[in-house]
Amino acid sequence: MAFQHVCVTRGIPMGYYVDNHSIFRFVQGRDSRWRKHALLTDDADPQWKQVLHGLRVRVTYALSPEAKGKIERPYRWLQDRLVRICARERITGIEEAQKVLEQEEQRYNYRQVHSTTGRDPGHPF
Repeated sequence: MAFQHVCVTRGIPMGYYVDNHSIFRFVQGRDSRWRKHALLTDDADPQWKQVLHGLRVRVTYALSPEAKGKIERPYRWLQDRLVRICARERITGIEEAQKVLEQEEQRYNYRQVHSTTGRDPGHPF
């Protein structure tokens, strides 16, 4: 449902950068303790990956904890910021919090200057 929402509201992405969670990738030896698998890692594609391949969306896996942190850090930062804004503005309802989230998403994606590159996404070069 999350991927469908992204496609409907933003369009089909060129690629997805994900961790090695079992919904994203079959890893032999990890995905079941009670059964011996004949398949090796990536010999079987989960439904999520099959859908992305059907849409010609490239899938890239974060292969280290540092790379996984690059995926999770923006979400953690956004969650922390959302909670602080709602507390400061005394927002308690989901509808008001959703509006704040949408405003912060726009700001983060299109106006915030990146700490490493010193550029905002609207002006990448």
